[in-house]
Amino acid sequence: MSVRVLLAALSIVAVLNSTGAHAIDAGNFDYSFNGFGTAGVVHSSDSQADFTVNFKQPTGAGFTHSWSVTPDSKLGAQLTGSYRERLSAVVQVVSQYQSDGTYKPKLEWANLKYQITPDADIRAGRIALPTFMYSDSVNVGYSLPYVRIPLEIYFQLPITNSDGLDGSYRFHVGDATTTVQAYLGRFNSEVPYGYYNAHKLRGVVTTVEDDALTVHVSYQVLHYDFGQSGVVYDTDDPQSVLSLGASYDPGKWYVQGEWVRAPDDQLGLYYGGYLFGGYRIGKLTGYVGYARTYRARPGSVDIAAIIDQRTNTLGLRWDFARHFDAKVQLDRTVLHGPLDSSFINQQPGFDPLATVNVLSLAVDFTW
Repeated sequence: MSVRVLLAALSIVAVLNSTGAHAIDAGNFDYSFNGFGTAGVVHSSDSQADFTVNFKQPTGAGFTHSWSVTPDSKLGAQLTGSYRERLSAVVQVVSQYQSDGTYKPKLEWANLKYQITPDADIRAGRIALPTFMYSDSVNVGYSLPYVRIPLEIYFQLPITNSDGLDGSYRFHVGDATTTVQAYLGRFNSEVPYGYYNAHKLRGVVTTVEDDALTVHVSYQVLHYDFGQSGVVYDTDDPQSVLSLGASYDPGKWYVQGEWVRAPDDQLGLYYGGYLFGGYRIGKLTGYVGYARTYRARPGSVDIAAIIDQRTNTLGLRWDFARHFDAKVQLDRTVLHGPLDSSFINQQPGFDPLATVNVLSLAVDFTW
């Protein structure tokens, strides 16, 4: 079903694009094309492992390259079309460093949406998975106040989309707007020398927006299969993920944080969270942050915690032109060993209790 829906979404967008020249005259069709990207470079002080930002990347900064462009650099494009304000389609393609060592573009979104009422809609196809506050814009660096979502929560569920259905309803109480979204689907992904497939995926998300305040609550359940280098580690392993997030941004300054609880029958119970704050002076925004993740209890499989670390962050963002920003960010990460998913290709000299300094430079843009 998901394959047919994706093909239908692509066909609808193609039709809208071909007829877009007559949108103003006909009053039925409309479309828009947008792009985004990040040119980034990362340096890690630990030369005995590679720092990466998601589980799909086979190399990174540190061991393979002292300075690496692979963790954060990406380029994306999005085409959106609508028909009579009720039916719309969106296709988003992103090129970033993949498990096969290339930047081959991947289909991130491809879905159809029907607007039942001004406050209710349903969608089908490949849809953004709304686990965290920035899930809809995780690939758009310009929309993030820092270089990347803190890995201490992102590595708890590094899935960005699912193939399936969702529906949302928005209601208003005073000045506050509450959106409730429910979804179901599945996701197949390649990792270096293996796979990570999620199925029986379902969840509900509530987002409350009231002036400068945003609150995000997400709960989802899934089963996953994971294999690497010919070895199957997990088969149909159930996982439930609860995340809570809040952001307050009155304009001159902001503070935001998220917390996640991710129990896993075989790998154990993990907690993660972060707290960030920033202050704006003209086009400059300085920010600081703290993040922590750890395993509270082991699972049924005799394996060490796959990620256990804490990070202090200091950064500066400069909005130097319209739709452009430049960021410099220093992360000081203390590892609590013995394994760590964000530092791969570990060499014999790697210290699982090391303190690693990661310097990130990035230019983000949209059009």
